Amino acid sequence: MRILKGCCRVANGDRDRASARYRRGGGSWWPALAVLAVGAVLILFLTRQRAAAGIPLVQATTVGAAVFPDGDTPQGGNGQTVDGVSCSTSEQLVYHIHAHLSLFIGGRQVAVPRGIGIQPPRQVQQNFVVGGACFYWLHTHDATGIIHIESPLQKTYTLGDFFDIWGESLSTTDLAGTTGTVYAYVDGKPWTGDPRSIPLTAHQEITLSVGAPVAHPPVYQFPQGL
Repeated sequence: MRILKGCCRVANGDRDRASARYRRGGGSWWPALAVLAVGAVLILFLTRQRAAAGIPLVQATTVGAAVFPDGDTPQGGNGQTVDGVSCSTSEQLVYHIHAHLSLFIGGRQVAVPRGIGIQPPRQVQQNFVVGGACFYWLHTHDATGIIHIESPLQKTYTLGDFFDIWGESLSTTDLAGTTGTVYAYVDGKPWTGDPRSIPLTAHQEITLSVGAPVAHPPVYQFPQGL
């Protein structure tokens, strides 16, 4: 028992001396914890900043599953004036803005096809439509969902104008031929009116879903220069 007590006294003495050295050296775990806390806050801040900025849109790529053919349908713009929008032989840049459209059908994101509002014969370079017989003032060059509004006059066009040029249906119960409740979101917030009346404004993010609401409407970052 005496040997055991002696061992314990030695151990306690070593611990006391180590604690004293730790105190003399200014040792503390708080600075380390503070550094870790600051790092965690910084990571959270950067993550939220990236989420706020959105997913980068890369031109000439496809966002969503490709289910629609390129260009307008026979019911859409085929050179005639649609909703007061003409098909011009060159792009009109007096009023030049861009909006973005995301489509969900049955919970799956589908691509907005390239070449909407651009009449054949279309010239395509690396999945980007660079030319055509004529350009409607609302059109798509690729399948990213970017809508180009290039008009000879400054006017607020609507999503209904774009769908009429495309030739696909849009209502509160029909999204491009798929029927059911259509949920619409503008800049992440629910749109309770007729989705056809949604205005196309600069860098506006529009999401349409048929069959089920979207818990978190996607946010995208427009390419530089758009």
